[in-house]
Amino acid sequence: MTKEVKTNNETMKQYYQYYKKNFKFYFVGFCFAIGLFIILFVLWIISFNSTPQLLSNPKTLNYLEDNAFWEIWSWENEKKWNKIKSTIISAYPILYHIWENQIPSLKKSFYIMKNLETKDVSVNPLIKYLRLPDTKTKWFKAWKVENILFETADQKYYVSIDLNHKKIEIFNAIEEYIEQEEEFSEKEIKKIIKSELSKLGLSLKYYWDPTITEESSSEITFFYPRIIDDKELWNSNKKQEWFSATFDKEQWILLNILNYDVQSYQLSEYQLQKTKKDILETLWNEWNIDTTKKGQEWSIPMIKWKYIYLEKDGYYIPALLFKSDTTNIEKNIITPLF
Repeated sequence: MTKEVKTNNETMKQYYQYYKKNFKFYFVGFCFAIGLFIILFVLWIISFNSTPQLLSNPKTLNYLEDNAFWEIWSWENEKKWNKIKSTIISAYPILYHIWENQIPSLKKSFYIMKNLETKDVSVNPLIKYLRLPDTKTKWFKAWKVENILFETADQKYYVSIDLNHKKIEIFNAIEEYIEQEEEFSEKEIKKIIKSELSKLGLSLKYYWDPTITEESSSEITFFYPRIIDDKELWNSNKKQEWFSATFDKEQWILLNILNYDVQSYQLSEYQLQKTKKDILETLWNEWNIDTTKKGQEWSIPMIKWKYIYLEKDGYYIPALLFKSDTTNIEKNIITPLF
């Protein structure tokens, strides 16, 4: 009996010595396993509660490698760029004059932009917040969100977001106004508009200084041109992209913001193949553009010019916009560079 107890004691001592000797190894392994479990658990929680696309905030400009758009590569191979002609935006068929010295020195490369396509926003992430009696919300899961209407916390504005066209519109929600006697200057009104936009989380980073489009004794409306890479954006209808802000001068309030753009873009750099000679040839092929040095006596010189982005098939391509210095008739000529 004493022998057996002694043998058992020796066995226990051996086990004790073994685990004492290897304790560090097992402890580290145990800690590693626990740590790995915690990391995987946290990642699962983050994935489960990930921010829906509706609430994400992508960058406005997303730069890609050079020559990234394969569609443009195919256009170049088919020589479709050469088929793009100038666009004349004018009320009358007058003769215009543009000659070589009126064309700026061309840069070697330009960015071409493409609207960043986003997936449709599903109602699914929002269903758990809906409280609709006698309604089976499971049927909503396949629905898509197209427009959202918010009211600001101070109940001052209604904010409408068009997810399809990436536009925001804002309307003043105050029903009772207090007329003010003091008058604001144009500069002060611009500051107020900028401040109100900032409070709503909207930036003027991609908009140029505004111009007045309408003004009466009580209201004033400003036009803010949309710019990317310091160039105005013109849509496929040859109209400038913009948002407008209308301010009530009597009551000192921002009445509305219309057409504010929240589109994201992909940008890829391309080498310019055209020369001044190519541009002049394109202009010369238009029946009412005179490209001779002196120009006809009755032709209108298109002295002013600027680089813009012109929309074409979902892309924004660099173009030259020519304007005359006469103000009685709107006259613009747009010549794509690609």
